[in-house]
Amino acid sequence: MVLQFVFGTAQAFFQPAETGLVPLTVSPENLQKANAMLGFSRNFTDVVGPACAGILVATVGPGWGLVVDGVTFLVSAAFLGRMESAVADATVEVRNFMADLREGWREFISRQWLWTSVIVFSLWHLLVLAPFLVLGPVVSERALGGAASWALISATWGLGSVCGALLAMRFQPKRMLLWMYLLLLPESLKLALLASEASVAMIALSAGLSGVGLSFGLAMWFTTMQENVPSRSISRVSSYDWMGSVLMLPVGLALSGTLSESVGTLPILLGAAAANAILIVVALSLVPSLRRFRRREVGL
Repeated sequence: MVLQFVFGTAQAFFQPAETGLVPLTVSPENLQKANAMLGFSRNFTDVVGPACAGILVATVGPGWGLVVDGVTFLVSAAFLGRMESAVADATVEVRNFMADLREGWREFISRQWLWTSVIVFSLWHLLVLAPFLVLGPVVSERALGGAASWALISATWGLGSVCGALLAMRFQPKRMLLWMYLLLLPESLKLALLASEASVAMIALSAGLSGVGLSFGLAMWFTTMQENVPSRSISRVSSYDWMGSVLMLPVGLALSGTLSESVGTLPILLGAAAANAILIVVALSLVPSLRRFRRREVGL
């Protein structure tokens, strides 16, 4: 648990830094493609990784599998270390930590489309993602045939995410935020089918669609931030984005399990499906800047 806490803390530093590093590494017209490529690499390894892990566990044992996993972090660090020359010309002003926080907060709160979206993301993690993560395996075990069914659903979601990243490399819409929100709608279908204990094939197909939408939407989101927030502040603003977005996920994970024991899985999953659609409709209706926001013209 201590090591997991340390890893989570390190990841909280890494993700915002990665978001800020992209515009220092690629040209403005290639931002979306770069974000899509990053998403592709993550999603592809999410699909291939479990298969490789299974082979390692079956052949050399789980201990050595974890050793190989640890080595991959060293390989990653070696690649990241070689990127220094790509940002060598960037001017970094070392300042007081609290001053950095205040500057990042000013940039964050000054953009309505940004802070309202983070509120939506926080509620989405609480009301939509958490019930799926907790109750999906429960429904699979109880009514869909067990772990194999959940593995198929998860793998299809991963394949959909890969396809979404590939799509983001080719399709560059001007109203990125509108597309990002609309592409979250398949989540409602996935949750509703899971709640009704539909066939594994139907749930897997809906999971693939939701993977496409979420992966494509994330590329849109990161590109929007990188194009519209000053480069010196992107990582600081991204820190508020990451913190606010996942803030309620632990609460959602705890509540989903507790509430399902008292009211059952069906109401929780149907509520999550409804919450997903309601969040999208309310956000786009109450915050016109989200649906009207247009991307900067950078050689598209």
